[in-house]
Amino acid sequence: IELPARGASSEEACPFCPAGQYNIVTGSTHCNDCPSGKLSSSDRTTCGDCEAGNYVYKKASCELCPNGTYAPTAQVDRCLDCQAGYHTAKPQGATVCSACDAGTYAAQNS
Repeated sequence: IELPARGASSEEACPFCPAGQYNIVTGSTHCNDCPSGKLSSSDRTTCGDCEAGNYVYKKASCELCPNGTYAPTAQVDRCLDCQAGYHTAKPQGATVCSACDAGTYAAQNS
C-alpha cells in the first residue's frame, strides 16, 4: 500500500525570518530588515533594543560590554571605550565610566 506524500511542515514551508529581520504581515513573501541597532524578537514579528550595558551583535544577540567599555544605551556592534583616566566599576555590562580617584590612574580601556 502506498501512502500519499505528506505536505511540508509549517516550519519547512514558512521558515522564520533570518536574524535581524522581522515580518508582521500574515501571508507575506519577504522579511524586512530591523533598523540599525535593533535585533529581531525570537518569533521574528518585532525588532527591539538591548538593555544599557550591552551592544547588538550582528542584529542577532545582545552582548555584555567587556571590561573598559560601556553603553549608556544599547550600542551597535561594540560598546564605547572609556577614555584615559576613567574606568568601569564592573568587569562586564557597564553603563558608565567613572573617574579615577586622586593618586590613581587608568590607561585607555581600563
